Amino acid sequence: MDNFNNTPSSGSGNSFEKKRTRNKEKSRFFTARNMTMLAFMSAMAVVLYNWGAIRAVPGFPPFLSMELSDIPILLAGFMLGPVGGAVVVLVRFLLKLPMTSTMGVGEVADVILGLTFVITASSIYRVKRTKKGVLIGLGAGIVATTIMAVIVNRFILVPFFVYVMFDGNWNILLNMVRPLYSGVTRQNFFTYYLLLATIPFNLIRLIACAIITLGLYDRLGWLIEKKRKEERIEKKE
Repeated sequence: MDNFNNTPSSGSGNSFEKKRTRNKEKSRFFTARNMTMLAFMSAMAVVLYNWGAIRAVPGFPPFLSMELSDIPILLAGFMLGPVGGAVVVLVRFLLKLPMTSTMGVGEVADVILGLTFVITASSIYRVKRTKKGVLIGLGAGIVATTIMAVIVNRFILVPFFVYVMFDGNWNILLNMVRPLYSGVTRQNFFTYYLLLATIPFNLIRLIACAIITLGLYDRLGWLIEKKRKEERIEKKE
């Protein structure tokens, strides 16, 4: 009876094993090499986010800017997993926040879109670690992020700018887009803006990021493959 009472239950054994597995995964993630890679990708994302944006893209409202900081975020996601990509998104956000001109709301929206893109793409890649997996991940990420962009613009960004930044004056926003959409009114604004600006603009931006990321993936394939081999070895230990 005493021996029975002193024997660990299978539940506690499973709990210990899960904890041990989590600790091993953490130790594999927080290596000097991974931290160096995260720092480099974060620096690239911050530079592209703050100083690499293309302002006033022809054919779109003047307040939209084309920035490609998702490229290093995606590379971090493919190399270090969804957590690595998410870390770069958050570092980009924190370093941009002191320079915000939108009370941080624009930056929060970019965090939502960045996380949607990298988590979708890198999660699919973790399941299918091939060139095809990259393509499927990027394609799914583009679709998911474009849908999220519509939601964010409809329920966060536009209401914030109109009711907070413009004190509820819709005419300020309408006058910005009327040179492009002459028939726009307050009643049909979202139809014009979401269909003719938000969706095509984000598709162009995300596809550009995906194409460049794919090209860099081909060049960095040896590094990604090396990382995969190291992970397989560590899992066997």
